[in-house]
Amino acid sequence: MNIDNLQILEVEDPPTNNQEIENAEKSIDRVLPNVYKQFLILTNGAIMNNCVLYSIDRIVSVDDIYNMKKYAPQYICIGNNNGDYELVMEAKEEAVICSFIDSGSIGVIKPRKWFNFEQWIDKGCPINLE
Repeated sequence: MNIDNLQILEVEDPPTNNQEIENAEKSIDRVLPNVYKQFLILTNGAIMNNCVLYSIDRIVSVDDIYNMKKYAPQYICIGNNNGDYELVMEAKEEAVICSFIDSGSIGVIKPRKWFNFEQWIDKGCPINLE
């Protein structure tokens, strides 16, 4: 995964480690995708002009805010488009695809347009919600 193409305005927290990731997974009672764990170890969250990719701490807090375990236990929120859309991945270690979904629709509808997270990072995180 190449994060050099990202136009990061601010890093949320210092890079995380496996122990913090394990603690977060216990807290939300689900696993994070391995590809996102790799991202968190490189840079623990990132704020960019077009989106935010959540730090390990923010994943836990957003999971609680949206009550993901109850309404959408199959997903993990990993970021947003600096607006009303959450970036989700399946709560599976082997998951590699992600999708934006209207935050008001979490648990009501399924995300429609999925894309490969690592390839999206390599391209600089272009946003296309259509």
